[in-house]
Amino acid sequence: MAKSTKILLQTTISRTDDDWHIGRFSLLRAPLEYLKEESGNPAFEIVARDRDLVLNKLDESDFEER
Repeated sequence: MAKSTKILLQTTISRTDDDWHIGRFSLLRAPLEYLKEESGNPAFEIVARDRDLVLNKLDESDFEER
């Protein structure tokens, strides 16, 4: 069984209701989560979050797409 491609969607600012935050990217996230492999398994594993310390070591993470 093939492993889903892991994608990180992350904003570079802290969460602020009147400004950009990761919730505003739902129109990007939704179609990616909808896509399936021929086997019926999800094609992508989507991790969506607001800014955190992972940006300091992103090159060492297990995300294929960032």
